[in-house]
Amino acid sequence: MPRSPEPLRVALTGLNCSENPGPGIGVARCLRDWLGDRVELCGLCYDATEATALAGTLLDHVFLMPYVREGWQPWVQRLEEIQQRVGVDVLVPNLDAELSLLLPARSRLNALGITCRLPSAGALQLRDKRNLKEMAKRIGLQVPRTRIWNGVTAIAPLLAELGYPLYLKGPEWGSLLIHSPEQLQEQIPLAQQRWGRELLLQASIPGSEFNLAGLGDGAGYLDAHLCLRKEQRSSLGKLWTAQTVQAQWLVDAALAFVEQTRWEGPFELECLLHPEFGALLLEINPRFPAWIHAASQLNVNLPAKWVGSLSERKAPCSEVIPAGTWILREIRERIVDADLADALTQAEGYSHAEVL
Repeated sequence: MPRSPEPLRVALTGLNCSENPGPGIGVARCLRDWLGDRVELCGLCYDATEATALAGTLLDHVFLMPYVREGWQPWVQRLEEIQQRVGVDVLVPNLDAELSLLLPARSRLNALGITCRLPSAGALQLRDKRNLKEMAKRIGLQVPRTRIWNGVTAIAPLLAELGYPLYLKGPEWGSLLIHSPEQLQEQIPLAQQRWGRELLLQASIPGSEFNLAGLGDGAGYLDAHLCLRKEQRSSLGKLWTAQTVQAQWLVDAALAFVEQTRWEGPFELECLLHPEFGALLLEINPRFPAWIHAASQLNVNLPAKWVGSLSERKAPCSEVIPAGTWILREIRERIVDADLADALTQAEGYSHAEVL
């Protein structure tokens, strides 16, 4: 394949490295699989301690960003500074809270020459966890018992109804499995600080968990997808091992979701199969899942297909979905360069070519 005169420059977020890694790590690896050194990856980070930000093999540029809670104007102003320095073609936000942040900034992004496609405000509202029961009904699924707690009314009746364990969730993002009253009492102040005063309590139901990663084209069609069944979970309830599956009921739910919402861009359905209650919808995430790099290794490179459509570069994406393939998440150690860490903390950003 002939080399392009200019590399494609993609900025992405969600690069935190932990037991529950940020989705941006997998997206970056997918894009590197697709274009190799013909893509320049610009990491947008919120904390200088994000390990991936200091890893010298994945990202070409790394910059610190203002926190989402500061609003869209400081965020976009910082992005404008980055645009002047490195030139960004495409922006791929990978954290739930960023999507509603960026909706008012679409015209500014266009003026900067940065392509960023987002679901509509109405579509984002429909997938909000507070509206999950209504959304589930629209796509032929049910939901576990879920109660909204506003931080003021008595919580004891809700706990008596739901029992333990239960999930404590934010309305837009965030989820934590709670096993006892003591743990709940400890975590509620932290959750309200992170996710807002209003929280959700959701019953934890045993069963087989299924995930679908997909792309909506904005016109009601499902562009591509991959389904898997979780086999083992981490202590946070996240994927540890999984198998790819053929699950038509899950694909039908995804088809109904993109049709109902005219969803544009990546999303993930998290569902559960229970022998008594049937298929249950747990969450709809408005982004690529953290395990998305596994899809690339199975020739279903959803981030490449998405970014390719935004940059008018065709990206191969298999329509034959392999089933029965095992996926294993691993943890690795990495030694980082102190010069990179210093550049990020002191200058709020670096390019590897300038530091190394």
